[in-house]
Amino acid sequence: MERNTLGIILSFVFIGVIIATSSFLQKRRLLDEEGSRKFIHIGVSNWWFILILFFDNVWLACIPPIVFILLNYASYKLNLIKAMERDKQTSLGTVYYPISLLILVIASFYLKMPYLGALGILIMGYGDGLAGYIGKKYGKRKLLHNKTVAGTTTMFLVSLFISYIVFANFASDFAIIGSVLVAVGAAFIELITPKGLDNITVPLGTSLIFYIITSIGGQPIFISFIIGFAISELVAIAAYFRKSLSGSGVIAATIIGTAIYVFAGLVTWTSLILFFISSSVITQFKKANKAKLSTEYHKTSRNYKQVLASGLIPAILSLAYFITKSESILITTIASIAVSCADTWASEIGVLNKGATVSILTFKPIRKGESGGVSALGTIASIMGALMIAVVFVASFYPGTDKSWLFVIQTLFMITAIGALGSVIDSVLGASLQVKYIDNSTKAITEAKYSHDKQNHQKSGLSFMNNDMVNFVSSILSVIVALAIFVR
Repeated sequence: MERNTLGIILSFVFIGVIIATSSFLQKRRLLDEEGSRKFIHIGVSNWWFILILFFDNVWLACIPPIVFILLNYASYKLNLIKAMERDKQTSLGTVYYPISLLILVIASFYLKMPYLGALGILIMGYGDGLAGYIGKKYGKRKLLHNKTVAGTTTMFLVSLFISYIVFANFASDFAIIGSVLVAVGAAFIELITPKGLDNITVPLGTSLIFYIITSIGGQPIFISFIIGFAISELVAIAAYFRKSLSGSGVIAATIIGTAIYVFAGLVTWTSLILFFISSSVITQFKKANKAKLSTEYHKTSRNYKQVLASGLIPAILSLAYFITKSESILITTIASIAVSCADTWASEIGVLNKGATVSILTFKPIRKGESGGVSALGTIASIMGALMIAVVFVASFYPGTDKSWLFVIQTLFMITAIGALGSVIDSVLGASLQVKYIDNSTKAITEAKYSHDKQNHQKSGLSFMNNDMVNFVSSILSVIVALAIFVR
């Protein structure tokens, strides 16, 4: 019998045995419902060994995954294979699994790297499978998407073990650092991916990380990535333990910090970290007093949305600088960080203003801490925040260059001005478009959609334009102004 044909037959027999065994163990009450699902999840990942041993034709190798995409979808809709489905199943995780198999089969054959798919599929099978089971059984401390510290730790350790075996056999030069990076990536991806999509993101993401490491490992950009990731992760973890970042915020901050370091260098990364550290410090400054003035100041930990609102634009601009090597783009990147710093300082310090706080549109007095309000202290704070970023940049970047003092001073002034302008734009958007609600209990104006587990009544603004969106839009508008000024 031809090897590929035998491989197809063995594939169906193998999967059938896995499902039948799981059903038998569940009926004998040796496995509960979740244990049965994880048994299948882990067992099916070993199909990759059949692929390696029996298939040399990519299209014939695609037949088993395609069949199981259709079969699993039918089971999802009709609950055909009870050992594989959850009660009240809401995700297509069992369908995404063979889709990942199909994609990695094609990629592995095309790249002539069968171990590429093996790494991704085995990490998904064993890592994600064991992480889910242990997380549900023993996990108590929640991180994100109802996932736990115990589950995420399991994902990291299992991924580390599998990655090391693959690297040691096929890319031994990167065995240690490569396996650590893949394991961290696997844990991050699994943590942030919701509703069964990790059956796609984990195998494809870890395989991609492996491919990148083996393709560019040893090159300068790879070294920059290692350094950027390490220092960004250390800062983010420290912030997490100081409750300045949530679990999702750690992930987003690490990604943003790494990207900015790799694409725009240490000076830009330092400016970003200075903004973050200074903002975290002033957020804690007289926190109790701020909380009495406005409920918006009760929260301290920044989540991924808040991190992206202030960090995504600088990261994109850093990539643009990496591609173009344009100094104007670099200055614009710094200006975008100055905008975020100016706005944060204005909000966190301005709320402590002893004088009146007025609407930036009507100049009528409003409650301290309400979006769209401005004060003398807040305005001064915004200028100082932007100036700090500008000073650090010009003091770090221009010494030793041929730039004149006049150019340096002009750059310092323009970065500061754009940062302060961004804070003004933020206030205008906050007063005009940001959504505001009436608290269902206190009847006070609030930015919170829910209070005391009840939805508040919308008073004004656009429903999607929350504070994070206002920060993001004001950053974009400020960058447009900066590009118009700096880019010739």
